Amino acid sequence: MPLAHDARAIFGAGLNAILPANTLPKTLFLENNVLHVKDARYLLKPTGRLFCFGSGKAAHTMAQALYEVLGARLHGGLIVSPSGGEPIGPIKHHKGTHPIPDAHSLVSGQALLEAMSALGEEDFYLYLLSGGSSALVEALHTGISLEDLQTTTQVLLSHALSIVTINAVRKRLSRIKGGGLSGSCPAQGVVLVVSDVIGDDLGTIGSAPLMACESDVPALPQAILNALPPSVQACLATPLAPKHTATPPHHLIATNHLALEAAAAKALSLGYTPRIVSESLEGLAQEVAARIYADITAAPSKTCLLYGGEPTVVITGKGKGGRNQHVVLHFLTHLDAKTNVALLSAGTDGVDGNSPAAGAYADKDVHTKAHALGLDAAHFLATCNSHTFFTQTQSTLITGPTGTNVMDILIALKE
Repeated sequence: MPLAHDARAIFGAGLNAILPANTLPKTLFLENNVLHVKDARYLLKPTGRLFCFGSGKAAHTMAQALYEVLGARLHGGLIVSPSGGEPIGPIKHHKGTHPIPDAHSLVSGQALLEAMSALGEEDFYLYLLSGGSSALVEALHTGISLEDLQTTTQVLLSHALSIVTINAVRKRLSRIKGGGLSGSCPAQGVVLVVSDVIGDDLGTIGSAPLMACESDVPALPQAILNALPPSVQACLATPLAPKHTATPPHHLIATNHLALEAAAAKALSLGYTPRIVSESLEGLAQEVAARIYADITAAPSKTCLLYGGEPTVVITGKGKGGRNQHVVLHFLTHLDAKTNVALLSAGTDGVDGNSPAAGAYADKDVHTKAHALGLDAAHFLATCNSHTFFTQTQSTLITGPTGTNVMDILIALKE
């Protein structure tokens, strides 16, 4: 299966390019008391201390990479990731929960607020921000309970809403989002960002805990609004009261664009003509699959088309899978035993929905195997059970949690 081998190699190259161990050392260094971050310079006060804070799916690997660079200069700090665990040097490591927050998220959010508010004006911090922060750390406004937050999150994630809309709702319920965290801290700092949103919108990534950017919530469909707890409905109906807080400088250190560029370079080395079609792919999974199938079948032989973004799925069943496997299964419905095109779609965080896979792969061989096994793609799509389908065809992509997150990469190949 040469296309399968090539698709996996191309995805691997894209993923490798955005790992914190590879990006962060290229981004910053400390020379005497001057911190260099990309082209910016920050003078650290001789009497001040240097701290590391962070939250998100990439927080742990980012902190490990930062500690390798700064080492003994770090005085302390706190990061929150889905795993939690042992400290990294002087940096404490707390657990949050994703995608549905629980008590761990509230404890970790409060711990971050208290730790950052305890800094002095002479101190300086680096905050490591990545996707997943919206669920991993939280401090709620009075009147909003954890159960209210959990119900709201489940409702929002079960519909085909954009992350901009979802995070706008989250910011309205939170004391930590929309700049609430930076507002608690008297020290100066910078934010290093791994982007998991289309357009790298800093006001959306992680619900912007260190950026004063409260957002009006777009009008929600009445059915969704009615499903939200009364306390949340009341909060959303309250006139917006922006948080007047300072916003430290934000620096992007890993993006979907960086991953796609590396994937394209790998495809070229394998003899394909690569083209980055879109870095802002969105829409329902079936529409995305149909578009990519049309694009790749119309392309010349030995073409690699690359897409970045986040398709959406309307949940219609209780099966196992995620948006990437759902897209690939829809793509498979367009194939037959003679089709000479293939698609791999996977999340760069290594997790696709409620499954252990990052994504899946489909080509004519997978189509033939599914037919021989008597698998009905329509049934697995209707029950949102794409992972079970691709497990039986042995065409899942399993990486495990990668420690980074820049949305999804979709790779279409033509023999």
